[in-house]
Amino acid sequence: MFSKIASDRAALQSLADMGLKLIWSGALAVVPAIIIFRAPIMISLYAHANFYSADLLGWLCASFIPLSGGYILGTLLLAAGKLRWLNVFYFLGIPLNMALNWFLLPYYKAGGAAMATLVTQSFIFLALLFSGRYWLGFSVSPQLWLRFVLLLVLSAMLAFIAKQALFPFFGWWALIGSLAGSGLLAVLLRLLDIREFFHLLKSRT
Repeated sequence: MFSKIASDRAALQSLADMGLKLIWSGALAVVPAIIIFRAPIMISLYAHANFYSADLLGWLCASFIPLSGGYILGTLLLAAGKLRWLNVFYFLGIPLNMALNWFLLPYYKAGGAAMATLVTQSFIFLALLFSGRYWLGFSVSPQLWLRFVLLLVLSAMLAFIAKQALFPFFGWWALIGSLAGSGLLAVLLRLLDIREFFHLLKSRT
């Protein structure tokens, strides 16, 4: 889709916004719940799991947020013919990740590697974001950023309440309810709009 409208900046902005809203509606709703429920999840999956391994899951899940945003922005730059710079940004992520691992591993072990992953993915996402603004005029509006932050914070609050108040009595239904509530929040914040998605598909066929 991006390649078909690469020369139309208004359409490109609209499509990129929709892509970010779709992918982050899921990421910002699911990631906080997994982070907050990380200990029960790991303990239920692995016999020798502990809070350390649960923290690893939390760091790696957090890195999915910039990673998923990078999927959209990377595709945007690729459609605009910026493959060279796309490769440069991902290449720069290699020495950055190596340096972070060299510094963090002696102190935090596997946790340091997970932290390095989060920082590296965040760096690449920011590089792609600023590049999209510089070359294509693409930007995320303050209103949209606010809705993303609200979804993240409210989903985290909902998951925390579900874990503290409901999980001891309802078990995994508390997590399922938290995820369902976060999905509803995404709809109420107008981040998840299925009609908009299907309308775009019809307009491009």
